[in-house]
Order: sequence, then structure tokens, then C-alpha cells
Amino acid sequence: MAGYGDQSASLKDAADHEQRQAVALFTPGTLVVPVGPGGSGKSRFAAMFPSSWVVCLDELRKRVSGNFSVEFSLLR
Repeated sequence: MAGYGDQSASLKDAADHEQRQAVALFTPGTLVVPVGPGGSGKSRFAAMFPSSWVVCLDELRKRVSGNFSVEFSLLR
């Protein structure tokens, strides 16, 4: 009978395989812009890639303003 440790290792192996598959899809220099409604899996998709490959608008806002919740309105 498989224990929780076996199931956890199996899930980690599956996640590692999924990450390798996602990384193999794109050649260096490829720009991918996930677009879709909230909850459609954009962040989950981005989480499959190394963090050095991902540009996060929320992170950029935080770096520029020092505040995560700042909203920019350039057209007002």
C-alpha cells in the first residue's frame, strides 16, 4: 500500500515533468503573453518557468513605487 510520501513524490515528479515540457515549448528569445480572464491559469502557467524568465507587472509596480497596490493611470 502506497503511503503519503509515495503520493507526494509522484506528484512532484509529475510537476517536474510538466515544467520540463513547458520549458521545452519555447526557444530562447520567445515572448509569451498570457491573456485571459481571472482564474484561467495565467499565473499557474507562468509558475512553470524559471522566475528569471517571468516578467510580472505587479512586481514591476512594487519596484517602481515601493507599493504593491499602486495603480497607474496614464490617460487621466
